[in-house]
Amino acid sequence: MSGNQAEVEALQKMRQWLHTRFGMYFDNDRLPLLFQRLTQLVWQLELGDIDTLYDLVARQHNNEIIKKLADIVSTNHTYFFREPEVLDAFRSDILPELQAAGKIRIWSAAASSGEETYTLAIIITEVLGLEAARSKVSILGTDINSALIHQAEACTYPQRKMSAVPKDTRKAFFRPAGLGQWTLTPEIKKMCLFRRLNLKTQPWPFSKGFSAVFCRNVLYYFDRDQQREVTQRIYDIVPDNGWLITGVSESLHGVNNRWRLVRPVFIASDNTESGPKQPTAALADTAQSQSPYLCRPGPFGQSTAPGPRS
Repeated sequence: MSGNQAEVEALQKMRQWLHTRFGMYFDNDRLPLLFQRLTQLVWQLELGDIDTLYDLVARQHNNEIIKKLADIVSTNHTYFFREPEVLDAFRSDILPELQAAGKIRIWSAAASSGEETYTLAIIITEVLGLEAARSKVSILGTDINSALIHQAEACTYPQRKMSAVPKDTRKAFFRPAGLGQWTLTPEIKKMCLFRRLNLKTQPWPFSKGFSAVFCRNVLYYFDRDQQREVTQRIYDIVPDNGWLITGVSESLHGVNNRWRLVRPVFIASDNTESGPKQPTAALADTAQSQSPYLCRPGPFGQSTAPGPRS
């Protein structure tokens, strides 16, 4: 990335401040993206340069501008039914187990403008039926970006967000909202609650735990230490048979040993007479090159059932 020395130094200061305040880490490959977004905010606020922006957020602690900064640097592309392999695993592997357990509480920890949260509500309704879903299920969607949370609550989406929605699903759960926009049926909306939350907030404001936590396409914003901290804190709010679901491009290898990988490399334990199943050597050898998306409490990289928590 080109730029004068003062500009480069201001960018580096902003990168460090964002990491300290929000846990977001922009590596060198993503610095041009950060520079583009910061420059956009500087232009919008008529500040002159990035160093002036840094002074307002880091030294003057201007909360209004801090909020605008969080919004613009955390913007992420998303749409309904993203990463279908993850959603298929949720439908086939996780939901039947959660259904048998009773009440289902799900946290979409990087909800963006709500597409993932509503997608989960739709899938659950398709599997459990509307009455069971309404009585047993609650889904919380959180994001650091307040503007995106407002969009999620408004529940109105352009056609481009709908490209991956199956035709029958669109007919059953979506309604035209005019001007090429779509909205969800009231039943799906009522299953979902949205709140702004910085994942670095301590403690998280939850009085109850969650059956499953979706933390997709956000971990790559964090460095290894922040990834470890977030996933360990998620571990503390799920039961022993709970789930952590990451994105297909996000790996916990080398990050955390409190989670047991279920997919795509390792299989879940199956306590038969011959004992728990073990991953084959071939699967174990490929573990480092694979990206997990289903994890359970237990030693990472092992397929045996986790023991009691200490």
